[in-house]
Amino acid sequence: SGQVCAIAMGEIGKHSRVMAPLYGSVMTYGYVDIPVAPGQLRVDELKNMLKIL
Repeated sequence: SGQVCAIAMGEIGKHSRVMAPLYGSVMTYGYVDIPVAPGQLRVDELKNMLKIL
């Protein structure tokens, strides 16, 4: 019954970074300067997409 942080990795999992709250995740990750893994979104892009939700 603890909190969950879940995201899928890579290009195929990119959508999960935006949709994570709908899956029950309490956080997600966006990069500031340089992505360190495939499928990561810039933090400003992620914030804008999350506002739409």
